[in-house]
Amino acid sequence: MRSLTEDFKDLYLQRTFNFKLISVTTRRNSRRALIKSASISGSDSETTISCSASDISLYDLIWRFNHSQTILTKTRTETKHTVSEEWRQHVKSVSESGSLTLQHLSSNQEGLYTCELTNEEETITTNTFVRISPVDSHSVGGIIGSVFAAIVVTAPAVGLVMYCKKKRKRWHSLVKYQNQKNQNQTNQPPTSLSGDAELC
Repeated sequence: MRSLTEDFKDLYLQRTFNFKLISVTTRRNSRRALIKSASISGSDSETTISCSASDISLYDLIWRFNHSQTILTKTRTETKHTVSEEWRQHVKSVSESGSLTLQHLSSNQEGLYTCELTNEEETITTNTFVRISPVDSHSVGGIIGSVFAAIVVTAPAVGLVMYCKKKRKRWHSLVKYQNQKNQNQTNQPPTSLSGDAELC
């Protein structure tokens, strides 16, 4: 018989982590079912949907779409997962924890994904609603256009600064040479940078 503390703990976990824990006990055996729910926004290029296992080798794994299409299966005795024909182009990988990474998605793949892990003692089900957010080609184009505009605007300014530095360096060399020449010939005061020569 369960204690009152265990009941409160289950109630707290259910409200905090959005899952339901169902335990069924008979004279012969006991089974437990854990049902979790989540919702994510995924990218049309690549999306990873979590599953709730630290090690899927202890469970049989089934991924389903909208409760009707089987995406992939893996039993404890198999080393590889088996992907259904209609999902081969979309399944990129399955992690050791059972998380499913999908690729090349469209609004047709928007819906409910179910990860079901089963062994002799328990069944863990994670339902995740996935909303697909396509990459907006206008925003990508806007970013590329902005970068190009920034380059077009800054390139002449950088060129002008480099030209002025080069011109100033030549002028300094010329003044230095002139000062040395003047000091050697006569005791004239050194020439200084003045007027337009100093400005660029």
